[in-house]
Amino acid sequence: CVFDAISEHGEYLGGAIAPGIGLAAKALFDSAAMLNSVSLERPDGPIGRNSVHSMQAGIFFGYAEMVRGMVSRFSEELAGNTENATVIGTGDYINILADEVGCFDHLEANLNLDGLRLVYAANR
Repeated sequence: CVFDAISEHGEYLGGAIAPGIGLAAKALFDSAAMLNSVSLERPDGPIGRNSVHSMQAGIFFGYAEMVRGMVSRFSEELAGNTENATVIGTGDYINILADEVGCFDHLEANLNLDGLRLVYAANR
């Protein structure tokens, strides 16, 4: 998970990096005894009634809260500079988290790939 603050003039103001949802889930599946892989999807609620739903709840709701919390903290730190702030959600898992997080103005699942394509096209 990468969180970046960009000014209205396109200047990089800073950011934060945390393990992504896929990496964290893989670490859980690979390192915890007796826990098999589960699909990364929204469970019925935050309290799992079996191992599969418990892992899904921890991963899904834990990451939703981390993203919501980081957006909130960025907003607090940038207070006074965010009247026109836009929050863009990106990445492979953004579509499953977006509704739960509820703070995105736009979703761009392929933003990194689109950026790389533009850099490539500019340097041909």
